[in-house]
Amino acid sequence: MHRYLPLLLLFGLFVLVSCKDDPPEVNRIIHYDGNNFTAPSLPEGFYEASALFTSAQVSPLVGGELIAVEYYIYSIPSKCEIKVYDQANGNEPGAVIYQRDVTSELRANAWNIHSLTIPIEIIGDGFWVSVAFEHRRDQQTIGCDAGPAKPNGDWLYDDFDGAWDTYRDRTGESVNWNIRAVVSEP
Repeated sequence: MHRYLPLLLLFGLFVLVSCKDDPPEVNRIIHYDGNNFTAPSLPEGFYEASALFTSAQVSPLVGGELIAVEYYIYSIPSKCEIKVYDQANGNEPGAVIYQRDVTSELRANAWNIHSLTIPIEIIGDGFWVSVAFEHRRDQQTIGCDAGPAKPNGDWLYDDFDGAWDTYRDRTGESVNWNIRAVVSEP
């Protein structure tokens, strides 16, 4: 047995060196929400539920990329898109920097994940992540937590009045949308 010991040690060293695992991919999820609690019933129409991630929040992630959006869909709408806007001044998003129709990918009463076809580099500017949806009747579409609302976690565009406002200001309900941004570590 002792004469094979050097050979076994050499083999063990070879296995140890050649079988290194690649380091795991590290991503960070930024969000305002807690666990899904429900989804508000909204009248027939077109809406965008959004979360604004400010430059102060994303500055530690400079050099990473926005690679995916996680969001909760309660009932499948007639149309749904994921949009990412750059941060503008005031209470409205800036220009659209990413937009994809995800209607055919949706699962009801479940978390959905959309991997961006073109990742967005984090350069220190804030951005809005939006789930745009349309339905033809009163419906519960976008999921939310039980609250309380956090600043920038409950923005809602309503095509009826053509305005962006917080859901809290529109209804008095204090929730955060189940919308999460997945960012690769720099």
